Amino acid sequence: MRVQWLAIVGVVAMAGLVACSKSAAPGNSASGGQNSGAGTASNGGAQVSGTMSAAGTNALPGGFQSVTDADGTGQLLWAKVAAGQTSAKGAMRDALGTLKNYFDSAPQFTSAVSDSADQVVQVMLSANYKGQPVNGIATTVIGSGGGVFGMVYDRPASLKSSFANLSKQFSAQIPKSAASGQPFSLAAPASWTRQTGGDQSAAVNLPAGWKVTGCAQGNLEATGPHGEYLQLGEVTFVNTQLVPGTTGLASPYLAPVPAFTFLTNYMTKVNQMTGVKLITVPGKVIESKAVQAPMQGGQGAFMLQEMTVNGTPYRVYALVYTAKLLLSGWQFYSSYVAAPATIFPSEFGDMMRIWNSWKVDDSVYQNMMAQTLQTMQSTSAMINNSTEQQIGSYDNLQANMENIINGENSVENTSTGTRANVAMGSTSAVIQGCKNSGYDCQVVPFDQLAGGH
Repeated sequence: MRVQWLAIVGVVAMAGLVACSKSAAPGNSASGGQNSGAGTASNGGAQVSGTMSAAGTNALPGGFQSVTDADGTGQLLWAKVAAGQTSAKGAMRDALGTLKNYFDSAPQFTSAVSDSADQVVQVMLSANYKGQPVNGIATTVIGSGGGVFGMVYDRPASLKSSFANLSKQFSAQIPKSAASGQPFSLAAPASWTRQTGGDQSAAVNLPAGWKVTGCAQGNLEATGPHGEYLQLGEVTFVNTQLVPGTTGLASPYLAPVPAFTFLTNYMTKVNQMTGVKLITVPGKVIESKAVQAPMQGGQGAFMLQEMTVNGTPYRVYALVYTAKLLLSGWQFYSSYVAAPATIFPSEFGDMMRIWNSWKVDDSVYQNMMAQTLQTMQSTSAMINNSTEQQIGSYDNLQANMENIINGENSVENTSTGTRANVAMGSTSAVIQGCKNSGYDCQVVPFDQLAGGH
C-alpha cells in the first residue's frame, strides 16, 4: 500500500456563524447549563444525536450522530456514507460539505493521508466551535458493505486523549462486508458462453473477450483480452535421473510449491531452446496452503506466486500435486490462472469461475476450492473485496495520525525487529546513529504501523 499525501482543495466552503460562549467546552451548550452531548434531536426527518446551542446554531444535519467522550470534552460525529459512493475522498468532501454550518468558520487542513485504493482517507484540521479553537481528525472508510464518515474534535491539548477513546467507538460503526465470511460463489454468469477446442475433451464457460487456445486429453488453455491466461489439467512425468547420454526433464522429488517453480524455469529453458519468445521468471511465493492430494502418498497445495512474464509483473494462482511413482521418477500435476499484477485482483474472481466451470470433472479440486479460497488470506481478501482490508487500512491510518498528533515517526531497527517512536525533528539523526552502530534502521512504512512491535 502506498501512502498518498493529498492536496485537498475546495473540500468545504463553510459559512461563519455567531459564536457562543467562549467558556463552553466542545460538545456542551453555553446556554442554560450543559446540554447533553448524547441527546437525540429530530433534524430533517432523521433522528440524530448532537448538541444544540440556545439559538439553534451549531446543529448537526440530518443523518449525523454525535457521541461525547465519557472521560473528556471531545466529540465524535459520524454518519453513513451515501449508497453508491465508492471514493473515500469523495465521501469526505460530501460529509464536510454537509457539516458546513456546524463550525463557526471553515476548518483549515493541516495534513491528510489515504490508502492507494481510495477506500480510506483521514484528514487533520483545525477550526472554531462556539468561539473556541478546536482540532479534529476526520475519517472516511469505504467497503463492500457500505461506508462511514467520522470526525473526532476537541481542544488542541485534549485531542490526543479524545481521539484514543472515540476512535474506538468510530471503528465499531464500520460496516461489515456483506460478503465477509460467506462462501465465494463460483457460479459462472448466465451470459458467459460454453467453449471448447482441440480434441474437445474439455470445455469451460468464458466471458466476452476470452477464447480457448488449446485442448487435448482434458488439458485446456484459454486467454483473456488483457493478458490473462489459464491452463487446467497439465500432467507431467519427471525423471529422478536421466539415462546417460539422454536429455530431458529430471529432478529429485519435489514438494508442490518448489515443483511449480522448477517446472516454470524448465519451460522457460525449453522456450529459449526452441525459439519461443516467452520468458517466465518465478518470483516470491506470497501464500500457500497444503491440501490433500488424490494420489496415494502424494502432496498438494494451492499457491499464490509472483511471476515476471517477458518483463511484465504477473501473479499466478495454482493448484499443484506431486507424487512419487513406484519405479522411477515422480508425477507433477498443475492447474493455474495468471494475469498481469496490476489487474490480477480485479480479474481473480472471474478466472476462478472459469476454472470452476472446467470439465473434465476434477472432483477433488471441486470439493476443496471454495473452502481453500476463503481460508487463504490473500485470495479471500481479493474475492470478497473485504471490509477487513479497509479496517486494516483504517488501523494503519489511526497509527499514522497518532504519530502526527504526537509529532513522532515510528522507527524500526530491522536488524533486531524492535520499534520506537521518535520525535519527527530527530528522526534523521536517530536513523544515522543506528547505522553508525552497525544496525539497519528505517521509518516504519505507513501500511505496517498498526502491526508494530
